[in-house]
Amino acid sequence: MQRLLTVVLLVGFACTGPASAMQMTRYLGTPDLPLTAAVVQAGGGAQHFDSLKLLGVLAGPNTNAEVQSLTQRYGKERVAAFVVTFNHAIDDALVAATKAGVTLPDPSPGLAQDGKQLSGQLLEAGTMSDGRFDIGYMLEHLISRQIHVTIMQQLNADPDVGPQRNADFHVILTTVIQDLRTQYGA
Repeated sequence: MQRLLTVVLLVGFACTGPASAMQMTRYLGTPDLPLTAAVVQAGGGAQHFDSLKLLGVLAGPNTNAEVQSLTQRYGKERVAAFVVTFNHAIDDALVAATKAGVTLPDPSPGLAQDGKQLSGQLLEAGTMSDGRFDIGYMLEHLISRQIHVTIMQQLNADPDVGPQRNADFHVILTTVIQDLRTQYGA
């Protein structure tokens, strides 16, 4: 019981303290729209985004091994839910961006087909000034803090997704990026 109370107090402090963990993991700069466009294009484009297609570009010939590794680690159902949630998140982000008047530029030539370069840029986008990688920071770097928060709230409220699948989305996507870091020696 005391351990639970300690965890609750630490989480409460982290979320409310002046230098809270939540504040440290916020990206408040301008989104990297060319990188976002490359991610969307690598996944099949705005009309037909498929996170498995994106993974295929990012992991290249190691795609099947990556999917097997994720399945062994998280289970088939969680990985399948991750794919659906990822697709849903991108679709919702594109709708929110369009409503906000954001237009994605054409991605840099070849970036959407170069898994190593694209993975490296995603890793860089999610690496904070202290050297830690945070998937939320990466997502905010891609789509803005405001759109990230909106999409996460929508996913949490969606009865087909909910908070647990949303949390799994973040955890599994972090694993993918970390695995790509290892794969490419970044």
